[in-house]
Amino acid sequence: MRIFLLLFVCVILSAKSFSQVQQILILDSNLSEYSGANNLLTLHKGIYTFENQYLKTQLFDESGLKRKAFGITYRLGKTFLFDNVTDHMIGLMQHEIFGHGSRYRELGYKKSSYHLNLFPPYGDASGWASSGGDNKRKISTHESMLKVISGCESSNIMAEEIVFRWMARGSINYRESVLYLGVFNNLTNYIVQTKFSKNIKSSNDIASYLMYFPNAKYNVDYLYKQAFLTLLNPFNYFAAYSYLRTYLYKGQESTGLPGIKIKNGIYIPQIRFGLSPFGSEYYFDNYIKSGQKYMKVYFRYGDPLVNNSSGFGIRVNNLIKSRWFSVNSSFDIWDQPEFQVGGGAIKTVKAGINAAATTTLLFRMINVPNRFDVLIKLGYKGPGYLQGEKLEKAFIGAIGLSFSE
Repeated sequence: MRIFLLLFVCVILSAKSFSQVQQILILDSNLSEYSGANNLLTLHKGIYTFENQYLKTQLFDESGLKRKAFGITYRLGKTFLFDNVTDHMIGLMQHEIFGHGSRYRELGYKKSSYHLNLFPPYGDASGWASSGGDNKRKISTHESMLKVISGCESSNIMAEEIVFRWMARGSINYRESVLYLGVFNNLTNYIVQTKFSKNIKSSNDIASYLMYFPNAKYNVDYLYKQAFLTLLNPFNYFAAYSYLRTYLYKGQESTGLPGIKIKNGIYIPQIRFGLSPFGSEYYFDNYIKSGQKYMKVYFRYGDPLVNNSSGFGIRVNNLIKSRWFSVNSSFDIWDQPEFQVGGGAIKTVKAGINAAATTTLLFRMINVPNRFDVLIKLGYKGPGYLQGEKLEKAFIGAIGLSFSE
């Protein structure tokens, strides 16, 4: 609750800078990966808005080679001494506290702990999470796998929330771009580090994950090849351009969001991969903005080497929008193999098709220029793996606040 109040103060202090993007504070029973991503992004927005009021991106007119060189040097210094520290810590908190930590809370651990190190030059950028080992609940193999992959899973969720902010605004802020490059590529970086590491620690998530698979061909070299799918993600290049060209060279904060032009909007495809309790999954994401509506339609397919699964989903923001309320909605359906869940005893859930659906209602409470909404999220999911949600069937519920213009 203290964290929630701190985030609320940050939102109030920086609310004057918010655009049509929804800056959300959300609270659910599990402090889930989704709540963590939204709350931390709101905190991130508040921090960099406050910082940029005093550390401008451009100190003077940079006409001429010497002035431009000094400006670039100044911005590089600002990046390494200030910006990277905040961006890294936001991503690390998402990975450890709202990634691994969310699964620990889901499985009943009460004494979880976290270690977070600052980014160089103030620290070594390391971090870890410990469950505490105080849980008497039986943990299934699939739940154990979820604990391992949940850090990278939550990083991908934060990356998706950043993209949704870009879609809503139609532009990319350079600070969001640096954070995006870190969280979206978190899984790839982890795999690369594991492949080339000479001393793999017992806490290594990728090595621990692979131990659950009897197929010898499914190894770190195989994941390394799959990791190259990140090269097919256009948002990586948009983010890199935003930082290198728009900010570092030109000294500006934001650049427009590119995309394939469609009627009243844009379309941006993305290919990526992720890990599940059944093995690797390939995702084909389709981001679409039309008018005030923006959405993601995705298809997922399990790696045939170890995983026979498939799925489809759609998430729409501003499905309905009026002066006094708006509605966001999502629907997911999947076909997955059987899996086990724990509790008093280990239970097997049969293979088959299941689905999830959520509706988020935002009610405008105060008629002021900076829009203030109360958020209520309700939904239900059947048993099965869905990013950021419980493995078992569950009701989905959350309350929160949303600020926008």
